[in-house]
Amino acid sequence: MMERDANYYMRMCASCALHIHGATPQSYEYAANRTRRLLFMTGAHESGQWRWRRQHGFSEYSDGGAFGLWQCELGSIEASVRAIARNTWLRNNVELWLNTWGSDVIDPSEYSAAQILLALQRPEGDALSCLLARLHYFRVPEPFPRGLADLAKYAKRYYNTHLGSATWENYRDAYERGWVNG
Repeated sequence: MMERDANYYMRMCASCALHIHGATPQSYEYAANRTRRLLFMTGAHESGQWRWRRQHGFSEYSDGGAFGLWQCELGSIEASVRAIARNTWLRNNVELWLNTWGSDVIDPSEYSAAQILLALQRPEGDALSCLLARLHYFRVPEPFPRGLADLAKYAKRYYNTHLGSATWENYRDAYERGWVNG
């Protein structure tokens, strides 16, 4: 397998931003700048600069905690799978996009939660993890802001939430460090 670096993940985020959207595509500026940067920031922070595919402190046999580079939790995964299953247009886009990125899970709605959790812990599951983060953000009606600090505050509020220990500064710093340590 090829060595993956920050540029690889930025390309993945850009591709996901451009191809996975609601019924109406976003403007190029919104997808290429805001969505791409938010996904990259989230992944860089949640994975400890592209290192962790499993949340620390949980057994590899437990379904507790978070999974994949984007540290997706089971409830969010299940909500995303339901959204894919009930929307044929989205399911077709998801299948095409995941196939393009070499995912071994092409239609997440055809897999059990346990299979998805296992897939997220392997490099072949990185695209699935990015996709699930993108779908998690679908559930937020507030549009993505423009600036890096505002994107970091958005990630803290809607991805990490008030329950998480991270700060918005952690997200901003992870985005900036993501290039160095990726």
